[in-house]
Amino acid sequence: IANNLPCESTPFHGRREELDDLTMALASPDVRLLTLTGLGGMGKTRLALAAARHFIRAYTAIPPRFPAGVWFVSLAEVESDDEETLARAILQSCGGRPLEGEPALGAVIRHLEGEACLLILDNLEHLPAARDFVADLLHKLPNLTLLATSRHALELRQEIVRHLDGLPVPADAHDVGVASMSMLVERLQRLDDGFRLTPAVIPSLIHICRTLDGWPLALELAAGWAASLPLSDIAERVVTSIAVLTTTMPDVSPRHRSIEAVLNGSYLLLTPAQQRILAGLSIFQGGCDLNAVEAILRATLDDLTMLVRRALIRQNDGRYTMHELVYQFARQKLVHSGEQERVAKAYATYYLHLLTSQQKALYSLHPLPAVQRLRSEQENITRAWLWAAEHGEYGALSAALPALIRFYLFTGWDREGEALLRKTRTFIPSSPLAIDILLAQITFCQKSGNYDETQSLLESLPPWETLSPVQQMEAHLSWARVFTAWGKVSAARKHWEHALRLAREINHYEAMAVSLNELESLNRYDGQYMAEIADLREKVRDLWVQRELDIFAGGISIHHRRYRDARDYWQDALEISLELEDGATAAVLYNNLGDVLRELGEFEQSEAAYQKALEFGRKYHFGWVRRNVLEGWARLCVLRGEYEQAVAMLKEAVQLWADSKERYGEVLSYICLGHAYAGLQRWALAKDAYHHAMTILPDMPHLALESLAGLAYICWKEGNEHDARAYVARFLAALEHTEFAGFASPDLSYARVTEVLQALGEKAQAETLLSRSLSADASAQG
Repeated sequence: IANNLPCESTPFHGRREELDDLTMALASPDVRLLTLTGLGGMGKTRLALAAARHFIRAYTAIPPRFPAGVWFVSLAEVESDDEETLARAILQSCGGRPLEGEPALGAVIRHLEGEACLLILDNLEHLPAARDFVADLLHKLPNLTLLATSRHALELRQEIVRHLDGLPVPADAHDVGVASMSMLVERLQRLDDGFRLTPAVIPSLIHICRTLDGWPLALELAAGWAASLPLSDIAERVVTSIAVLTTTMPDVSPRHRSIEAVLNGSYLLLTPAQQRILAGLSIFQGGCDLNAVEAILRATLDDLTMLVRRALIRQNDGRYTMHELVYQFARQKLVHSGEQERVAKAYATYYLHLLTSQQKALYSLHPLPAVQRLRSEQENITRAWLWAAEHGEYGALSAALPALIRFYLFTGWDREGEALLRKTRTFIPSSPLAIDILLAQITFCQKSGNYDETQSLLESLPPWETLSPVQQMEAHLSWARVFTAWGKVSAARKHWEHALRLAREINHYEAMAVSLNELESLNRYDGQYMAEIADLREKVRDLWVQRELDIFAGGISIHHRRYRDARDYWQDALEISLELEDGATAAVLYNNLGDVLRELGEFEQSEAAYQKALEFGRKYHFGWVRRNVLEGWARLCVLRGEYEQAVAMLKEAVQLWADSKERYGEVLSYICLGHAYAGLQRWALAKDAYHHAMTILPDMPHLALESLAGLAYICWKEGNEHDARAYVARFLAALEHTEFAGFASPDLSYARVTEVLQALGEKAQAETLLSRSLSADASAQG
C-alpha cells in the first residue's frame, strides 16, 4: 500500500492495549477522525505510526482498508495555520502537485478523493485554525480517515479522543518487565553496551521510572546522563530539578531536547489567566479539589477544563493533580511571577479554616465524613500548617489545633502527627500555644510507644503552677500512661486521679473516660468507677470516646471471662476503626480479638485475627503491636501443644518488651515462656522463666498466679512434694485476694493446681478449686 511512513529509529515499547484499540478503531469505516492527545514526548507520534503500519501491508485474501494510501504529515515546523499553508504541507508529504493556478486545498482534495485513505496529521496543538481545516477536509472527502496527534483535542463532533499518559511503571523490584523499565534499560544499553540489569541498579531504575511517571521522552533524556552520572545520582536529580532532563543531540527535534522546552511550548499556548492558574497549582501537595482552586487561585471551571484538555493537569474523582515534572515547571513559574507569597497565604488560610470548620464533626457521633474530607487533603493541611507556623499565624494554629489532634488520632497517624508538631515547635516562641503543641506532641509520642522520649518531653514542660487546668490535665494523662506502661502502679494511680479530678472540673468527657477506664483497670475491675463510666457512656455524643469506652468494656468483659461480650465490644470498635481507616487501632483490636477467640476455643479464627494484627501493624508502620501479638499467639500455641513454636515467638517477644520498658507485657511473656518450656518438660528453663516473671512487678501480685501454678506443677513433676505444697499454698492464698484475668488462659492454671492437689491427696481442696473454675466457665459461657 502506498505510504510515506518514516522508518523506526528506536524500538517501540509497550502500548499494546492502546495500539490494539487504535488499530481496531481505524479499521472501522465509521471512524473518520481520531485524535491522540497527551503531553509532548508522551509517544503520540510513535503510537500513531505503529498503528498506521498495520494498514500498509497487502494481503491476498483481505481487501485493504486504505487502498489509496497511508500518508504521514508532520506539522511541527509549520508556523502558520492558514488553509493554503496546511494544504501545501499535506501535498508535499503525499507527493501531490497543484495544477497551474489551482489552490493548494483544491489540489489536496483532487489528490485524495476516490478510494479510502488514511491521513496522519502530526502535532496540531499550535495551529488553532487547523480545526476548521480538518472539518472542511472531512466534509469534502467522504472516504478520508484522519488520525491526528495534538496536546489537546480538536473538539469536533466526529472526533474520537484517545489520551496517552506515561508507560506503566514497576510496582516493585520483581516488576522489571514493564514498558517503562524495558525502554529505560534499552536506552541505557544503547549508550553503554556493557550495561546490565542487575539487582544493584534496579532500585535506581525503579525510582527514575516512578518519578518520571513513565514519560517516554523524560526517560530517554534521563538515560542520556548515564555516561556522566551514576544511576543513583540521576534518580535523585530528576526528583529535584527538571533541568537535568535535557540533551544536545542534533538529531533530536529542538522542541524535544528538554522537558522544559516541551512544557514551555504548551505554556505559551495558554491565556495569561491560565498561565497564572497553572503556576498557582504548584502550591498544592497531593492535588486539590475545585473548591480549593477556585478559592485560592480565583480559577474558573472553563480555565481548569482547558488545562486538563491540554494535558497539563489531570482531573480524576473530583481532584486536580499534575505530573511531577509539570509541577516542577509550574513551581518555577510561580516563583518568578512574584505571586508566591500571596498564593501561599491564601493557601494556608484556606486549609486551616477547612481544618477548623471540621472540628465540631470530628468531636461528634458522625465524624466519618469529616475524617474522609480531611484525609484527602492531609498533604495540603500539613504544608499549610507549617507555612502558618513559620509565618507567625498563631491565632489560626491555635484555633485549628484541636481538630488537627483529633484528625490524626482518628486516622492512627501517630508518628506523622508527632513529627509535624515537633517541627512546628521550632517556629513557635514560648507561649501557651507552644505548651499546647508540646502536649499534643507528647500524646502522639506515647501513642507510638516511645516512652523514653515521652518522659523527656514531659520533663521539659514548665512548672505545674504555670500551666492552665487543661494543660495540667493533659500532662497528668501523659505521665499516667508512661508510669502505667512501666508498671509503676502507685505513680500511675496518682496521675490518673489528678487527671480525673481536673477532667471533672472542666467537664472534659474524653479525659474522664480515659482516666476512669484506667483507674478501674488498676483496681482490678472492682466496680468502684463502673457507675460513673456507665453514666458517661449514656451522656457522651462523641464517637472517639464511645469507641474508647467499647474497647474498655471489652477489657472488663475478658477480665471477668465474659468472652462473648468482649468479642462483641471489640468487634464494634474494630468496625468503627476500619471505617475510619485507623489502621493502628485496628491492629490492636485484631490482637484483642485473637486473645478472646483463643479463650473461646476458636483457634483457627484466633490465629487469623493475629495474622491480621501483624498485617495491619506492618501496613501502617505500627511496629509495637508485634510484641503484643507474639505473646498472645504464643499462648495459642501452648494451648494447641505447639511448644517449640511458642518458645520461638516468646524469645522475640521478651526482647521486644524489654527494649520497650513495658514491664507488664514482659511479665506476661515470661509467664507464657514458662508454660512453653513446661510443655517441653524442660523444667529448669520453665522455673527460671516463672521466677523471673515474679520479680519484675512484685507490687502486682495478681500476675504471680500463673507462675505459682506453673511452679507447683513442675515441682510435683520433679517429685519435690514439699515445694509443690508450698507453691500450691501460695497460689490458694493469693487467690483469696485476687482473681485470674480472663485473657491469661486461667483454665490451664486451674487444671495444673487441681491435678497437683489431687496427687497430694488434697481432694477437698481440689474439688473446691475445680468448682471455682467450673463456676467461672459457666459465667463465661453465659
